[in-house]
Amino acid sequence: MAPRLVTVVAFVALTVVSTLHPTLADGGLWGRWATAALGALATLVGVWCAPLFAADGALPGTLFARWRPEWDRPKTLQVLSGTIANAVLVLALQFQPGTAAILGIAVAIGVGALLPAPGGVDAQHDAANPHAHRDA
Repeated sequence: MAPRLVTVVAFVALTVVSTLHPTLADGGLWGRWATAALGALATLVGVWCAPLFAADGALPGTLFARWRPEWDRPKTLQVLSGTIANAVLVLALQFQPGTAAILGIAVAIGVGALLPAPGGVDAQHDAANPHAHRDA
């Protein structure tokens, strides 16, 4: 799946999950929905700002870099990890949506730091030796 599609699905899922949080029941339907949607939006914007540390370039895999197709899979994993962390914190541990958003972003940053360079060994070799010529 493309990371953008996963992001849309994650936003809807986090909004629904966060709306079920028991402490948001006092705010009425619109208050619950607004709090849940803001928490989901904060999580996903933060996840999209989390870089892929092993990739080459300035701020790779973020909203601030020109998108490259080899970032699709690692960014999808980052979006999923931040979303799952947020949902688990809200449902299982009863965290507020705002706190869960911060911790979901932290999980996505950690995943971005641990993922290998997109494109595999060849991309790492090319990044380390940009002037090296290889035989075809």
